[in-house]
Amino acid sequence: MAVSKTETQNKNSLLFSYFIFSRAYILLLIVLVSSFTMVEGTAPGGKVYESWLVLKDLGASLEQVVRSADAVWYEGIATEGYDQASSPSAKPQNWTFFPLYPLLMRLLSPLFGSPIIAGLIISNLCFLFSLFVLREYLTELGVNRQVIRRSLWFLCIFPTTYFFSVPITESLFLLLSTSSFYLAVKRRWISAGLVYALASATRPTALLILPAFALTLYQSGAHRSPRGWFSLVLAPTGGIAFMAYLYSLTGNALAFSSNQAAWNRFQHSFFELTTILAGSPETLMVSWNFLLINVLASVLGISLSIYLCFKRRFDWALVLFLPIASALATG
Repeated sequence: MAVSKTETQNKNSLLFSYFIFSRAYILLLIVLVSSFTMVEGTAPGGKVYESWLVLKDLGASLEQVVRSADAVWYEGIATEGYDQASSPSAKPQNWTFFPLYPLLMRLLSPLFGSPIIAGLIISNLCFLFSLFVLREYLTELGVNRQVIRRSLWFLCIFPTTYFFSVPITESLFLLLSTSSFYLAVKRRWISAGLVYALASATRPTALLILPAFALTLYQSGAHRSPRGWFSLVLAPTGGIAFMAYLYSLTGNALAFSSNQAAWNRFQHSFFELTTILAGSPETLMVSWNFLLINVLASVLGISLSIYLCFKRRFDWALVLFLPIASALATG
């Protein structure tokens, strides 16, 4: 028993070291990037660029990075709620953001002084807990220890892992989705359904990978029990509740989807998208646009989903394939 306890402590310490090192590394990168300035000048040979690294007003620079992208939208929902307008709307509305994360920001902001700080704490704690849950999930499935350690390490250091430490939904969704799959294989089906319902109130991705969750329930024998079927019924209720709220607010239950065009996310079929990219490959290299990375990630994800099918891990294959296929099918 003492050996088992020591091994557990060692594994926990390893996870903490992964988390602390990777978050410190990301913080250092953010400090460097937020303090880096490039100025265009002229010289006899043509244009030159001078670069400066000035650690001045570091707090303001870090705040600007933290509040960038979708964080300000979640902060707005946490403080003011959802936009009250009819759908469809020609303007970007905050309906595209699901409610659980900004609700947590709102609930915890009195403790930490602001929704943004609350979001930072939520995101980092959720990511830390996700590492523990993922380890237990993979251990339950009998995955090799070395593979588990590598998986957790890669999760901490892959190029866009900083999303797990800023005030947006990625780490919360990772925790809830992983926990629901773990609870399903542990045959705690009602708990799995409830946790998945929270995931479906966090990101629309949960609705896309619902077939993967259903398959996991089936593989764990849930189809032989009324509790298993009830778990599947519970799973999408968070997203359905949000749709019902949107209907009462905007008159359109799918307002989160129909507002995408206002965000310059135009709908194309897969063939139209392929034609556009083939005719204008420079589209992949637009400034401050991750199209090229997304295309490469899609190719890798589809390739890995095929590999997982050969390994008979159909549930994981669906988790990879369905969101990518949905994105490609809608341009």
